[in-house]
Amino acid sequence: MTTPRRLAFFINLDGGLWTGGLSYYKNLFCALRAVVSPADFTLIGLIPQRDPLYEPLLSELDEVHVLPMTSFLGRAFEKGLLQIPYKIRFLLPFETVLSKQSRRANADILFLRSEPGYHFRIPTLSWFPDFQYLHYPEMFSPAEVAMLDDVLKSIANQASRMILSSEAVKEDFLRVVPEYADKVRVLPFVSCIDSSVYTQNPLQICDQYHLPEKFFHLPNQLWRHKNHRTVLDALVIARHKNPNITIVSTGMLSDYRDPRYSSELLTEISRTDNRENFIFLGLVPHSHLYAIMRQSLAVIQPSLFEGWSTIVEEVKSLGKTILLSDLPVHREQNPPSAIYFSPTDPHELAEMLSQLYETKEPGPDMNLEIKARRDLAERVNNFGNQFLKIAVDAIELCKP
Repeated sequence: MTTPRRLAFFINLDGGLWTGGLSYYKNLFCALRAVVSPADFTLIGLIPQRDPLYEPLLSELDEVHVLPMTSFLGRAFEKGLLQIPYKIRFLLPFETVLSKQSRRANADILFLRSEPGYHFRIPTLSWFPDFQYLHYPEMFSPAEVAMLDDVLKSIANQASRMILSSEAVKEDFLRVVPEYADKVRVLPFVSCIDSSVYTQNPLQICDQYHLPEKFFHLPNQLWRHKNHRTVLDALVIARHKNPNITIVSTGMLSDYRDPRYSSELLTEISRTDNRENFIFLGLVPHSHLYAIMRQSLAVIQPSLFEGWSTIVEEVKSLGKTILLSDLPVHREQNPPSAIYFSPTDPHELAEMLSQLYETKEPGPDMNLEIKARRDLAERVNNFGNQFLKIAVDAIELCKP
C-alpha cells in the first residue's frame, strides 16, 4: 500500500485585500476534491492565522496548520532579506518559517502564490498571476516595479515549477526570465459552480438590492485598469437612445494603489446625471453574485488587462452572454456567446448596450445554461487532474 502524497497549500489572502485569491483557492480545491482519492493524496493548508476569512476554504482540506507567530525581529529580518538582490539572497543560509513549517507538516510539495521561496527544502509550485506591472507600469511606483521584477526572478530561480494561468502570461514570463522556460506549466483555472445556483430564482436576490428587472452586470473591483470609465462613457452615449439602461457594478470599491480613483469616478457619475443608472453594490456574497449575473441582460468585462479572468470563467460555467474587451487573453478564454469590443471605444460598447437592451430578455439563458452545466464537470475534472500531474511530476523530479 502506497503512502498518500501530501500536497500543501500556503493560503494568504492579504487580510481580505486579495479577493481573487479566495476564488482561486476555492476553485482549485473544488477541482481537486472532484478527482482526488484519499488513498492517494492528502490536502494540507498552511495559513498565517485563524481568521473567518479562511473558513470557506478549510472544509476542503484534510489538515490545517497555522504558522507559528514570528517575532517582530524575525519579521523585520525576513523583510530585510527581501531588500537584498535575489542572486545574493540565495547565497545566505537562512530558511524561512514557511519552509520549516512545510517540512514539519511532512509535505511532499508546497503550492504558493508568489511569495519568495528561497531555501525551500521541499519542491514548490509557484503561481504567478499576471504581469500587469509590465503593461501598465504607471499604475505602480518605480520601487514597486523593481520589487515585483526581483520577486519574479527570485521565484523563478527557486521554484520547482512555475504555474501560469494563460499563454498570454507565459509570453510575458518569457520576456523577463526566458532562462526558466523549462519550469513553466500553463494551467488555466475553471470556476466551480454549485448545482443549486441553477435552480434559484435570481429575481428573489435582485429584489433584495432593489434592482430594476433589466440591467447589465459589471462584476469588477473598482480599480483603474478594470476600466469602469469606458463603461460610464458608453452608458452616457447609450442613454440618449435608451434612458433606462442601467449598469449594476459589484466588487471592492477601493484601490490601494490609487485611493482617489473611486471618488473621481463617482463624481463623474454624478456630474453626468447617472447616479440612478450606474449602481454600485460593493462586495456581495458569491451566491448573490451569481444570481445578479443570471438575471442580467449580459455581463460586461471591460478590463484593460487580465492574466486569466475569473469573470469570464464564471460566465462560462454559468452560461451567460458577455460583452468582453478584445484582449488576447480573453480570446484565449473563448467563452461561448462572447461579444468583443475595443476597451477604448465607448461608442462601440454603447451600440452593443443599446442593441441588447432592445432585443434581449433579462434572466437566465436556458440554452447557454444547459450547455454550461453539461460541460462543467469535465472542465473541472480536467483542471484538477492537470494540477495533480504537475505536482506529481515535480515531486518525482526533486527526489534525491
